Amino acid sequence: MAVSGKRVIAGVSGSLRSLGALRVGVAEARETGATLVAVLAWAPAGGELAYRRAPCPLLLRVWEHAARERMRDAFDAAFGGIPGGVTVRTMVARARPGPLLVEVADRPDDLIVVGYGGWGVLGR
Repeated sequence: MAVSGKRVIAGVSGSLRSLGALRVGVAEARETGATLVAVLAWAPAGGELAYRRAPCPLLLRVWEHAARERMRDAFDAAFGGIPGGVTVRTMVARARPGPLLVEVADRPDDLIVVGYGGWGVLGR
């Protein structure tokens, strides 16, 4: 379990590459005694601009629920559930991934771990 104020922030999307980042993040957190913070950013289907044109609170709840399921499914796929031997916190937020990860990693000792998703993915 976490014995320090250190945190490893892992970007999670559910992709194979993000599962690799999640595994690396858990291993680093275990090794250093850090807390793992798994972060999944989501946006409405079609993007924020499309949602502002035709808002639907019911669909928004459906999309948020799907994002929470994607977080759970990522841990299930990578470890068969939340791994033991490490403190895990999860965060699912309606935001762009790159800015959210930078906002969450606001401490000097924080480490961000992400999978490679192609050019410009963090800025989407």
